[in-house]
Amino acid sequence: MKKITLLTILMAFFVSSSVFAARYLVQNGGVGDATWRAAGVNETVVDLTVAAKTFDAWHSSTVSNSDTVWVAKGTYVLTASLTMKSGEQLYGGFIGTEVAVSERVKGTNAWDFTNATTLDGDNAFVIFNNSAALASATLIDGFTVTKGKNASTGYNMSGSGAKLNGNTTMQNCIVSYCVSEYTSGTGGGGVGLNAGSSLINSYIHHNTSATAKNCGGVYMFAGSTMTGCTIDSNAAPANCGGVYLFNNSGDGVAPILENCIISNNTAGTGTGGGLMAYTSAIAKKFTTQVVITGCTFSGNSTTTTSGGGIYLNDAFSTYGYVFNNCAIENNTSKTNGGGVFSNAGKSVIFNKCVIKKNNSTTTGSAIYSVTPITLTNCIVAENKGVDFMNVSSAGTATLQNCTFAANKNAALEAVGMNFPLSTSASTITNCIFYNASAAPIVSAVDPIVSYCGFESGAKPTYATNSIETILSTSFADVVNGDWHLVLGSSAVNAGTTIAAITTDIEGTLRPQGAAYDMGAYELTTSTALNLTNDFNYKIQVNSISKSILIDAPAQSNIRIFQMNGGVVSLANNTSGSLVVNTSTYNKGVYMVEITSNEKRVVQKIIL
Repeated sequence: MKKITLLTILMAFFVSSSVFAARYLVQNGGVGDATWRAAGVNETVVDLTVAAKTFDAWHSSTVSNSDTVWVAKGTYVLTASLTMKSGEQLYGGFIGTEVAVSERVKGTNAWDFTNATTLDGDNAFVIFNNSAALASATLIDGFTVTKGKNASTGYNMSGSGAKLNGNTTMQNCIVSYCVSEYTSGTGGGGVGLNAGSSLINSYIHHNTSATAKNCGGVYMFAGSTMTGCTIDSNAAPANCGGVYLFNNSGDGVAPILENCIISNNTAGTGTGGGLMAYTSAIAKKFTTQVVITGCTFSGNSTTTTSGGGIYLNDAFSTYGYVFNNCAIENNTSKTNGGGVFSNAGKSVIFNKCVIKKNNSTTTGSAIYSVTPITLTNCIVAENKGVDFMNVSSAGTATLQNCTFAANKNAALEAVGMNFPLSTSASTITNCIFYNASAAPIVSAVDPIVSYCGFESGAKPTYATNSIETILSTSFADVVNGDWHLVLGSSAVNAGTTIAAITTDIEGTLRPQGAAYDMGAYELTTSTALNLTNDFNYKIQVNSISKSILIDAPAQSNIRIFQMNGGVVSLANNTSGSLVVNTSTYNKGVYMVEITSNEKRVVQKIIL
């Protein structure tokens, strides 16, 4: 007889657990409600009307660890919070005929289920509430979560729609119209992400926090992750309308924030309309660098103070913040920092970011910082305030291959950057200053400026290897804010090699010619074609409406493809003007090809 080992027994247990875990097919059971097909092997149809139970009561009494629950379309009004079981897989969005999760019908967005399943908290309690980490991977997928309310002790910073803990992922969900009224804690309207939990491809909108409390949208604690989400139109009476990066316990790794849209959120008496970061004590700091990648911050505002788009107030974390490939646009601050206000203890870095059309009533319309700040391959343009960048206190700036253009004050006069309290020199290399006033750089200590481009008469006396021949014709389209360089621009091949910078804002290798170009864009062959062809066309990216406007000859063929060659759109431009919806495109670099009368033009764009 073969010897039966402990490993054999454990393997048999896990296999049997997977095979025999139940799948429940849940329906409301009312007149006209969706009904399920006949149950298959190891499935049970649950009619809540027949069971005389609400969904939460049935879930609490029946579902076990590792079970799967499919919930048919309809609105399920709850009478108590739902507590997820370890390893449970909870899905909504079914019409009742499906035999696989992948058969659920969706619209354009990941959370747009044609057959919506809504969990309604009736303005009485937190809807999903897990106060501790779960042992196994647990999933919530495909629900509209609405009218959650946090009113009780013990829900501090939980998120009134969902308080998620370790090993729990919420994805493809909507969380809306939830409110925190817990005045003894810090706040939290929509979702609370504790360490080890994730929020993916979800839409969090119109959630609010209690009077004088923080965070209308999503709390992210150390060790949590959010990716592919839209956080829109949330509000907090105090700090942080949209997303709060916070640590209130022991030291922990930084949260991860990727490919999200954070828009139209508001902070009342406090700071950080779109995003706020804060750690509460030296023993509660982030132990890794906070890296925010591919995110858009747009239309956020503060009504009384600073940091319309982003407010960083973290004096304790060691490694600082990095923003990669982000867009910070159309945010408004009542005081300093329309786009960004940085009061972080360590450096803040912006790589390949677009910071434009932000508004502050005082200083730093794009960026206000009291700590060291670095910008590489960035565009800072069309912002409105007393100055477009203000680095106060002893903070310094390192600015490399950036384009600073058309920033104005309230009177629409050109403005520059200011380092009013600097005690050491900032470094500015390979940058372009266009329409940046006669004194584009004002500083208490002269910065080290080299290989930079200025308009006639605006070059500082301390600038070395620099030019003052930048004109409106140096760029592709000043009127419409296209800051690509053109053939013949004096900024082309006028920079110096910076070993750490090998590409431009769009990922084009540097250099393309004899030397680095100044500014955020490296001139490419495709750009040159764009500007020397006789098509008389225009390509304009609108990040707010998520579209591309193409003006080109009638009957021209349009092809949009990714850098790896994958085609995402084919069209015939019959009228001469074409709008392409880009809402389903991933963020990144694309090529737009226009072909007409055996002529071909290709232009690179960034979404």
